[in-house]
Amino acid sequence: AGRGGGSGRPVHACEAAWDLVINRDMREAILRQASIIDMTSLMKALEIVEEARGAILQRNANPRLAFETMLLGLRGILCAASSRS
Repeated sequence: AGRGGGSGRPVHACEAAWDLVINRDMREAILRQASIIDMTSLMKALEIVEEARGAILQRNANPRLAFETMLLGLRGILCAASSRS
């Protein structure tokens, strides 16, 4: 479980890195999401964010379209993770 295995939950990582979180008032929502998403889905979500970032910064993509595409991808990952938990 955890890193590499893909089946762990990122809850412990969230708690361990809490000093890096900017929106601390969102603690309960963050921990709730962390409890339903597995590490594989989290890594896919991070790839989607990086893809949007790269599209905007390196390929001069329309920021709004890149952001909307990113949100749709993240929504898909969260919906799939929620249905599995």
